[in-house]
Amino acid sequence: SVYSMRSSMVDACGMLLAFAQNSSKMPFPEKFKFCHNMVRLFSLLHALSLEEVCRMTDENFPCVDLSGLENAPLIKLLEQEQVGDKALVVLSWIKLFVLKYMHDGMFAVAPPIISRIFHELNLVAKHYHEAQTVEMWPFPFPYVQANVLLLQIYIILTPLILSTWDAEPWLCASAAFMSTVCMSSLEMIAAEIANPFGDDPNDLPSFEMQRSMNANLVMMLKPSMWKPPRLSDDAILTFEALRIELAADR
Repeated sequence: SVYSMRSSMVDACGMLLAFAQNSSKMPFPEKFKFCHNMVRLFSLLHALSLEEVCRMTDENFPCVDLSGLENAPLIKLLEQEQVGDKALVVLSWIKLFVLKYMHDGMFAVAPPIISRIFHELNLVAKHYHEAQTVEMWPFPFPYVQANVLLLQIYIILTPLILSTWDAEPWLCASAAFMSTVCMSSLEMIAAEIANPFGDDPNDLPSFEMQRSMNANLVMMLKPSMWKPPRLSDDAILTFEALRIELAADR
């Protein structure tokens, strides 16, 4: 769910930047500011989503130049005593920006295409809540208690039962040891993956995910990335020539 949420964020941000850059009604400085604003808000949205889902000692996830945004709304949002889901507030900010610039004529595309942006933003919220369920509702405690009790009984009874074998003592001891170790390993693995959002070595690399997200968003702001490549004069335009070239590459 976390990776799906991130994918929807990148897709929504990419569509917003593409629509804005294709606008002919807005001056370039206004489009440029809109793109930078969106990148910062999506970076903040991803960081706050991870902060809400993860339970880590250090939850100060890096964001893209938050000092470039107005201070007053951020201070109100990030106050410690603030009650509520901060990630959903940032998501609503993004929707408000999209609606405002739609009204101002920023997006020169048909309304059904614009609705894809809101669809992706709704998917962000959906995947975000799915990730929250893993952290908010752990494996039922009575099942955990029963599992631990049965495992202890298994560890005690297995050597006693295997000692009745008509075999070499070292073989009975080895079989008992391997059997109990395997069952205990399964229990420890289950406990480790019950909640993958934390500081343990086997948990999700949350900080690396945030840094990668920031890098992807900043890459979208690179001016050289705004001009898609066109066909050159040397492009092969006949079917037979393309087929021959593909056959030569095999």
